[in-house]
Amino acid sequence: MSAKGKKSKLGHDPLAWISEEDAAEIQQANSHLQEELNEHEEIDSVDQTDTSHEVLDDKAVNKESNTHLIDADSKESLMLDLPLYFGIAQVAEVYEQMKEMVESNAATVEIQAEDIESIDASAIQLLIVFVIALKAKGKKVVWKGVSKKLSDAALMFQVNDHIDMVA
Repeated sequence: MSAKGKKSKLGHDPLAWISEEDAAEIQQANSHLQEELNEHEEIDSVDQTDTSHEVLDDKAVNKESNTHLIDADSKESLMLDLPLYFGIAQVAEVYEQMKEMVESNAATVEIQAEDIESIDASAIQLLIVFVIALKAKGKKVVWKGVSKKLSDAALMFQVNDHIDMVA
């Protein structure tokens, strides 16, 4: 978002629809992710000396963390069907759907993206923030289908790891 009172070179602020509260929440989620990345890098640098048992320990940690993602009280799963042409014009509408899913009691969010024929950087950014927000709430993300266009875009922007998508 542009600074208040400062005119954008575009003539309007394309992110004006994002409230200050949402922007603060996104920034908090991003700083939390950065802290996790920093901790992970510190652990990696310390653990490089002895890796003989690390593979088994890492698998046990991953298995353990996956079991905590699904709340025993909430077995509900929600489906997000992404639009055929997913660009900045559709971001506001999809954002509202995503916001409801993040705030819901659903344990799993399934993303249907096999029909996407076109996607732009703003949509990729929204997907990254969405997946980060879901993880922060302890929800599981499942990709039900991924189009070639989305897969190519994720590879180009190098965000597969950020959105838990296997290309």
